[in-house]
Amino acid sequence: MKHAIAVIITTMIALSACTLETSHNGKLDGMWQLTQLDTLVTNGQTDMRETGIFWCVQNNLLKISALYGGADPVLFRFQNTGNQFIIKDPYFDNRTEGDIKIEDAAQFSFYNIDTLEQTFAIEKLTSGKMTLQSERFRFHFRKY
Repeated sequence: MKHAIAVIITTMIALSACTLETSHNGKLDGMWQLTQLDTLVTNGQTDMRETGIFWCVQNNLLKISALYGGADPVLFRFQNTGNQFIIKDPYFDNRTEGDIKIEDAAQFSFYNIDTLEQTFAIEKLTSGKMTLQSERFRFHFRKY
């Protein structure tokens, strides 16, 4: 009996010392593959599946990377207001030397993001598809 009480007390102390970080992003969390990019000015459409560009959303971090090369991975902080997705505070993802703050948006232009703080309208967000629109582009994603 004493052993059972000791186990219960130890478990309660361990659980009270832990804080779980939870996400309130709902369907936004996960790994998204960029499948199509629409240029709004020209109404052009580009199939982006072969670029291997992925947006990974977890908690308050967004990591954008190109699996087949072309650009270094970039980390952003973000806000999800329900109808807007705002990314800001970009860093190059560099685990060996430490993440490097980006001061010039041209450094990640490969990803078709124009500014250090970019606002997207959320046009569609389901458990499997997402469409975001910036001033110049419409990004179509599928959940991977």
